[in-house]
Amino acid sequence: MMALEKLQLLIWKNVLLQYRRKWQTLFEIATPIFFCFFLILMRYLVPPKAIPAKTYTSFDVTYFNKTRGNLSSADMVLAYSPINQLTEKVAINAMAELARDSIDPDLFFFISLAISYTPKGYKNAKDMEAALIQPNAMNSILLGIQFDDEIANATSWPDDIKITFRFPAVMRSTTSDHQMQLSWQTNLLFPLFPNSGPREPDDQYGGTSPGYFSELFLFMQHAISKSIVKEKTGKNIDTKIYLQRLPQLESRVDQLLFILQRFVSIAIMLGFVYTFVNTVRAVTTEKELQLKETMAIMGLPSWLHWLAWFIKQFSFLLVTIVIMVILFKIPLSETETGVSYSVFTYTPWSVLLFFLILFVIASLTFSFMISVFFTRANTAASFMALIWFATFAVFMFTQMINETMSAPVKITLCLLSNTAIGYAFQMIIIAEGTMQGLQWANFFEPISYSENFQPAHVAFMLILDSVMYMAIAVYVENIRPGMYGVPLPWYYPFTVSYWWPNRISDTNREKTSDDLEYNDALLSVVHDEEPKGVPIGVNIQNLTKRYKGRGKAVDNLNLRLYENEITVLLGHNGAGKTTTISMLTGMVPPTSGSVTINGYDIVTETEKARRSLGICPQHNVLFPDLTVAEHLIFYSKLKGIPESEINEEIDHFVKLLELDDKRHAAASSLSGGQKRRLSAGCALCGRSRVVLLDEPTSGLDPAARRALWDLLQREKRGRTVLLTTHFMDEADVLADRVAVLAAGRLACLGSPYFLKRHYGLGYKLALVKDAACQVDLVTQFFKTYVPNLKKNSNIGSELTYILPSESVSKFPEMLKKLEEKKESLFISSYGLSVTSLEEVFMKAGIEDNNVEIKETKGDIEMIDMNGDMLKDNEPLHKTQGFHLLKNHIKAMFLKLMYNTLRNKTLAAIQIIWPIINIILSMIVSLSWKFLNVLPPLELSLESGFKGTETLVSQGNDLRDGSTEANVMMAYKDYFKRSTYPGLKLYDVGTSNLKNVYLKLIAEDQSRVRYEDLVGATFRNNSITAWFSNYGLHDSAISLSLVENAIIRSLSPNTTLTFVNHPLPYSVEGMVQVMSTGTNTAFMFSFSLGFCIAVISSFLVLFVIKERISGAKLLQRVSGVRPVVMWSTALIWDWIWLFLNHICIIVTIACFQEMGMSTPAELGRILLVLMVFSLAIIPLHYLASFCFEEAATGFSKMVFVNIFCGSMLFLVTEVLRMPFINASAYAEILEYPFSLLPIYCVSKSVREMVTSSIKIKACDSLCNQLNYKNCTRLTICNELDISMCCIEDNPFLGWKEPGIARYLFTMIVVATVSFAILLAKEYELWNKVLYKKQEETMMLSGTKPKSNESKKVEVNAEVEDDDVVEEKQRVLAMTSSEVTALSLVCRELSKRYRRLVAVDRLTFAVRGGECFGLLGVNGAGKTSTFRMLTGDARVSDGDALVHGHSVRAHVQDVHRLIGYCPQFDALFDNLTARETLKIFCLLRGIPTSIGETHAVHLAKQLGFIKHYDKKVRECSGGTKRKISTAVALLGDYPVIFLDEPTTGMDPASKRLVWRGISSAVGGGRSVVLTSHSMEECEALCSKLTVMVNGRLCCLGSLQHLKSKFSQGYTIIVKCKSGPNRDAAVLDVHNYMTTNFVGANLIETYLGMSTYHVSSAGLPWWRVFSALN
Repeated sequence: MMALEKLQLLIWKNVLLQYRRKWQTLFEIATPIFFCFFLILMRYLVPPKAIPAKTYTSFDVTYFNKTRGNLSSADMVLAYSPINQLTEKVAINAMAELARDSIDPDLFFFISLAISYTPKGYKNAKDMEAALIQPNAMNSILLGIQFDDEIANATSWPDDIKITFRFPAVMRSTTSDHQMQLSWQTNLLFPLFPNSGPREPDDQYGGTSPGYFSELFLFMQHAISKSIVKEKTGKNIDTKIYLQRLPQLESRVDQLLFILQRFVSIAIMLGFVYTFVNTVRAVTTEKELQLKETMAIMGLPSWLHWLAWFIKQFSFLLVTIVIMVILFKIPLSETETGVSYSVFTYTPWSVLLFFLILFVIASLTFSFMISVFFTRANTAASFMALIWFATFAVFMFTQMINETMSAPVKITLCLLSNTAIGYAFQMIIIAEGTMQGLQWANFFEPISYSENFQPAHVAFMLILDSVMYMAIAVYVENIRPGMYGVPLPWYYPFTVSYWWPNRISDTNREKTSDDLEYNDALLSVVHDEEPKGVPIGVNIQNLTKRYKGRGKAVDNLNLRLYENEITVLLGHNGAGKTTTISMLTGMVPPTSGSVTINGYDIVTETEKARRSLGICPQHNVLFPDLTVAEHLIFYSKLKGIPESEINEEIDHFVKLLELDDKRHAAASSLSGGQKRRLSAGCALCGRSRVVLLDEPTSGLDPAARRALWDLLQREKRGRTVLLTTHFMDEADVLADRVAVLAAGRLACLGSPYFLKRHYGLGYKLALVKDAACQVDLVTQFFKTYVPNLKKNSNIGSELTYILPSESVSKFPEMLKKLEEKKESLFISSYGLSVTSLEEVFMKAGIEDNNVEIKETKGDIEMIDMNGDMLKDNEPLHKTQGFHLLKNHIKAMFLKLMYNTLRNKTLAAIQIIWPIINIILSMIVSLSWKFLNVLPPLELSLESGFKGTETLVSQGNDLRDGSTEANVMMAYKDYFKRSTYPGLKLYDVGTSNLKNVYLKLIAEDQSRVRYEDLVGATFRNNSITAWFSNYGLHDSAISLSLVENAIIRSLSPNTTLTFVNHPLPYSVEGMVQVMSTGTNTAFMFSFSLGFCIAVISSFLVLFVIKERISGAKLLQRVSGVRPVVMWSTALIWDWIWLFLNHICIIVTIACFQEMGMSTPAELGRILLVLMVFSLAIIPLHYLASFCFEEAATGFSKMVFVNIFCGSMLFLVTEVLRMPFINASAYAEILEYPFSLLPIYCVSKSVREMVTSSIKIKACDSLCNQLNYKNCTRLTICNELDISMCCIEDNPFLGWKEPGIARYLFTMIVVATVSFAILLAKEYELWNKVLYKKQEETMMLSGTKPKSNESKKVEVNAEVEDDDVVEEKQRVLAMTSSEVTALSLVCRELSKRYRRLVAVDRLTFAVRGGECFGLLGVNGAGKTSTFRMLTGDARVSDGDALVHGHSVRAHVQDVHRLIGYCPQFDALFDNLTARETLKIFCLLRGIPTSIGETHAVHLAKQLGFIKHYDKKVRECSGGTKRKISTAVALLGDYPVIFLDEPTTGMDPASKRLVWRGISSAVGGGRSVVLTSHSMEECEALCSKLTVMVNGRLCCLGSLQHLKSKFSQGYTIIVKCKSGPNRDAAVLDVHNYMTTNFVGANLIETYLGMSTYHVSSAGLPWWRVFSALN
């Protein structure tokens, strides 16, 4: 089949599966879109504002701004360095100049300062900085003036004068609420996120971020310059210096950009988290369920598997991102000027789509890469959630230090796709701010002025990410394929054989030596002659598999499988059969040895060897949502069947599988037997040449098994078939050759006839005895005829003997006497057969159980199986009352502890996740600390600008030779002499500079905003320094250029340079940043919410798995009350979450961040988390009932928690932003959102941290003001600072900022949700309804309704007389009679909508009786058991266990029953010992004898060797034994066993039979379902057959035989071979001749079954004639 056709097939399959899960598909598509509405909401609430064209007036540099903020809070002086007469004089003159030029009366203190104070001088710059950064030092110092230390001893000013201003890092006059805008931002030349127009358009002084005017920087710059000019040149300059903003055109201010820069990437991260976590889960689930490897075995290359997954996921995600782009671009409204706007107004839709497509591709490959590292879907999904946030947190961290990072660093960080898309949208937002958007033409240009990072870099890195992630995925998958698959060496990409594989065929080997080696290997085992001249389909040589710590599973196996033959592989549970098949398919790598499939080595040529393989694994590997026909279509096409032959192939197999009526039914709706048939059909279809069938008939009823046998016999031509089974009759019928494995080694090999002859000891006599039968008397009777007979077994009602062949002549006489005496010997029936394969197996393949282990005080010692053991039915004095309750609690905690500690990876993720999350969030929120030493910035056009154009004009009144004219010449001369690249001067002459600028900016705004930053106009007696305010430092640079020109006009060789070098952040500065920005509070609260959202989702994993596996029901049946089960789970999960929260608190404490550092602060956070745990746990327990898969539940709960916590918290925080002005909406939403515990945590922590920071900030302010008895109340009232209007301990108050209301809400949620959970578990609603129905019927005198009163079609066939009699008898029973019986079913019915699964069952089971419930698959047996155990609601009727109603008092019923469900309801992570220990505690068995009792059962049922293995490591048969042991624990009077021996080998079955028989012998009642007629005959004293939910017959075994089978059943098997049909005809002739009335029932594969009437024909005559 061509690769393209396989790809189309896989895509068809994937799309079909996705289509069948409509709600999940819709959920995946809609989740990211849903988060987009958050951005649309913000866009709607924050429309862009149109800014009209505006011109500004000039202002005097020396004009003192009256709103100076903290600058008037105390008298201030200047500091300077170094100490020198020159520098001191300049400082004094500057202060005098400032006082003289200030006409504001508020500045009287400056005059006194000039008279009374002298500047503070320091020896050098280092000493001055050390002094100025001391706490509260800058309260009395305006700034530090730093001259070069070299002039410390100078007597005159040098020519190059450099003056550095050292202002506090945090400006003292700003009121900004953004932490970056509090500082001087000397690390930037332009805002990181620019608007379309200049900054702060309404402020003619240039604004307060940074506040060069308001902070007196310009004032002091001019004053110092004027003083130095005077001291250097000896001249005074009387020219008036003005500053003026350049005019602006009409523009638009979009405050949303400030929100988007923080939240757009968060929204995208949250929106896609579920999608990609679910992708990892789905891919890993396919691997965990062996679906992927099964498809690979049947011809699917790995690269096609990945490609198909990619195409399917990408197709659905493409729909998502197209809708997202439409929502981003759809116009929402219009501005005042009539211009429409959207979320991204200017960026083309194609650019948005392009980046989102690249992101989706990279994220998909990233998901694939993560999935290959895991084999469990739960673990993979949880790790993906962690790594998804971690990779995004890198971008959040770099966002705050963006300008300090070089382009290569950012490009390197783009190796993380989440970081890359963060940068992409950051660029888009920056471009949106320019009213240009990110255009295709700008892809290869930097978006930000200060760096070379381009959109093309991000696009290229996203493509590189995709390639890199996929390469890693493929590489890791090849070297670590997980549980299933053969690993390649780590260096495989560098081997020639990988790229150019060569065919290695058996024909290339030395055949003669090969045969000799194989024959030598067979000498050590019993073997038949090998076929001659038959092609070898599978050649196994010295195959060995050793598991670490578990010994050899397969030991040096040599075996050849031939074409046209069915080879049956037998062996006890754990013998190595499944391991062998796994190695034959390449799912498990062999430790040593080789396997060739049609000439190809399965290890080195896996893909080629698999082309001819078909496999039916031990467990069904089906796609639940594909139909029967679709399965066959998929696997047929995968194996290369042409399209033209597909329909014929499907029709052929649907008919052979007897699934015509289920052709279009989904696999999930099939019964267990139908699924097994479909699995076998998938293996056989497509003309597979080698077919491996691992227990294909396990769980099938006899009719279905026979149908499958017929299918296999018909389809074996041209195939090599290997089949494993535990049914000896199946092996006898199907096998051309039988291979028996024992402990991993080949024990014997040959045809069934050969093995029977070799191991046969004669004949097997099987007797069915009555209860009064005395075995010794029966044995004595037979020994009188056959002295050397051997008693083979005595289990239940079955008694068997082995009769040697040499005594065959005495058989007729013995049988004749037996006919006469069987009533006196209490024998109901008997049968005689030659040695069967079962005897062969019991001799050659039985597991060694003679020597086992037991534990004594922690030590392991050897004991003999024949030693003293606890008697089966020894009365148990069980604990009751409070002691039983303690046992239940202990058992629940043991279960939870074992499960938690055994899931090491999940436990580690849950511990590590909060630590990593909090570390990342703290680093991100505190990333501004990397700027705590702001860099010095020279106030010059040569400070990193890429290119500038300076405008110069002159007034008409400017006179040549005037001071201003000379300054202008010096100004221009600076540009002529400068060697700095890109420095241009535009002399406009006497033209109006404003008009020229407006013309330039109208022509090319994108250039002018970054180049035309400053200018100057020179008039008579005045100079105007122009600044655009697009840059952050334009005003100071413009003034610096003028001041430098002034001094150069007087002293041409002199240069005057000003540098702005803010001091490092002081303690008070940090407090101010924290108190106004509260970035840490928000970031930590958001991240904490996200962290606990993921951690909480783990709560559903175990409870879902416990419920769907049946383990929860099994515990309930064992006596655990729901309140105990859920209370212990709540306590355990609370403790586990508490440990997680301790990790969070310790991690926070390590950072010692303000508001989260003291024990009280950390204690309050811990309190919130503790209360949160109480609320979130029962909510997750309730949510778990919505899911049927643990991994699916986890991934969906991650989304629900993130949305209900992080997203809603984000919404309310954004609504509270000042420029959104939607606090009222936030207050309204607060009420419903407060019902969500995660939201409560985020809000509580934010309130507490913010309050702590405000308290500390205000206390620090008190210290700065030096007020007497200063308190926060003083600051609040006298200075009107609302931030400080806060109580001393506001944290636990009811109103904001207290969190009591949140704590109370969480407690209420915890109480209500836990109450609802218990009400659901106790089925209070159903009980109330049932009680009302009973009361109504009692009052009206009516009988309970049956199915007859329902409008449901039922089978109206005439019932069997025995069934009718039983029904009449049961319905007529009194209450006392019902109580005396073990089980009474009255009109018990179960309906699933219109399907009647169980139809009015009525029967009774007595004490000490084994009641067999037989029926084909789908007859209703399991539904009956589910009702009897309380797992399914009873639709009509009732069942009573010792008088206790299943409908009304199921808790009482549970105290009386043991239960073994159809599918093992065990805990995979517990050992058999731990499992039985827990159930001993649950059943009230005292600890002193509980372990002895459990060990006894382990020995009795034959799994003592596996006693300390984890359940998941045990074979299927061993798991069934453990399940049966759980049911038999204790002395409960009624035991329900649903197909207990499915998957067990014959020896194991007999061990289980013995255990069941012993329980019945002790007076306990057993209700048994089984597909083994032999099992029912051996165990059941009474049985019934169900058909379509109804009883068809009822009675004892002998009664039913007498009623339905009068006479003898004779089975004759003919030898296989070409003459078999002729032999069958000869047998038929002989039978009809010698037995009058012999009726041929069927002839099947050489086996003829006859019925001979017993009238006048004794059995001894029949035997004599046949013998």
